[in-house]
Amino acid sequence: MSESVRDFWKWSLLVFLAARCGDAVQALIDLWIVPQSVSRADLGAILPVVSGVNVLALPLAIVVVPFSRWLAIYMERRELGKVKALLRTMLTGTAVAVALMGAFAWLCAPKALAALHISEAGFPTVLLLTGMLAALAPVFDASLQGLRKFGTVAGAGFLSAGARLAVSFVLIPIRTFGGYLLGIVAACCVKMAVTVIGLRRELGANVAARPFLKTDGREMLRYVLPLAVSLTVWNLVMSWQATVVRLNLSETESAAYFFINRFADVGQWAGLSLLFVAFPTIAAAKAEMQGLVLRRTLALTLLAGSAVAVGYGLFLEPLMRAVPLWCDYVPYAGYIALYTFRYAMGVSVGAFMGCEQAAANFRYLLYLVPCIVVESVALAFIHRLDVMLWWLTFTVAVQLAIVWVVVIRRGRSLK
Repeated sequence: MSESVRDFWKWSLLVFLAARCGDAVQALIDLWIVPQSVSRADLGAILPVVSGVNVLALPLAIVVVPFSRWLAIYMERRELGKVKALLRTMLTGTAVAVALMGAFAWLCAPKALAALHISEAGFPTVLLLTGMLAALAPVFDASLQGLRKFGTVAGAGFLSAGARLAVSFVLIPIRTFGGYLLGIVAACCVKMAVTVIGLRRELGANVAARPFLKTDGREMLRYVLPLAVSLTVWNLVMSWQATVVRLNLSETESAAYFFINRFADVGQWAGLSLLFVAFPTIAAAKAEMQGLVLRRTLALTLLAGSAVAVGYGLFLEPLMRAVPLWCDYVPYAGYIALYTFRYAMGVSVGAFMGCEQAAANFRYLLYLVPCIVVESVALAFIHRLDVMLWWLTFTVAVQLAIVWVVVIRRGRSLK
């Protein structure tokens, strides 16, 4: 096994442990703290609110991916001057973009919250703050990802998880939605502080900034345009689906979907960690190594998520019966196992798209984006939770089948 492959698995494991600490905290918040403080009528509004925050951060999300890619490329070439200049440019542009996004959110938030039946005092201000930090935090994550400072990534993950748990535990019983988002704010602030410390050590005063746009600007622009299409469709679809669930289903089924979604989220834990490490690895690798990392990432992602789904199918229902907060949702235990498998397939598709983005290969837009759009449009006409879950699982299975056909054919062509 080559050294680069060994490093890939080592860092994947470290990032996995740190990220899972954060996910365990989120699961504790969503499945224990929130149900004790939020009524069933309001429970289904949490996912649309969080999805709305992601849409606010969309303009910066489009820029963060190429930012991370070129950081990885410059680090591979040891062009630290360009790394420093790219970081400065990105942070300056981010500050301007966050201000514009904040103004937009301030204008639109009241109507959006009214549609979701949220009237908590002071919540638009908290939503605005969360949206701005959610837009800013990925820039810091991408900095460490592109520089392959995965040890710092792990440290930031552990500390931010503790901060979120502490803030959520204190504030959710007091301010429900506001407390939920302020927990996210605390995690973002801690993560950004740790990142700044790590970057100062890597790129101190002894590294002089060097211009990069003159040599790489055109290639960056060619990369960003198809990426913008992909990320815009993806983020809008995620927000649309969460909103449709809230508006089309009854309060009981909407709350049940929240529980199903939070349990099923465990099915994508392995895939998200692998993709975080795979992206800069593929960006700086040759075609043969790119294919190897891609195939192993997809296979392990699907296997890990499927194992979680099987475990849920065998053991979750008795566990839910034993926990008073979950008893009302025991009839949906079977759907949790189904939707966990759906998440495992979905994160595999997402991992494929992320790896293709790292390799600057956007042909997936031709066959995956139409599938995703059809999936979401049809969702608007479904008003039963069981039908909705089966439809979403079926469409992701189709997407994953297409992905594996592409990966297998590509592997054969390289032999």
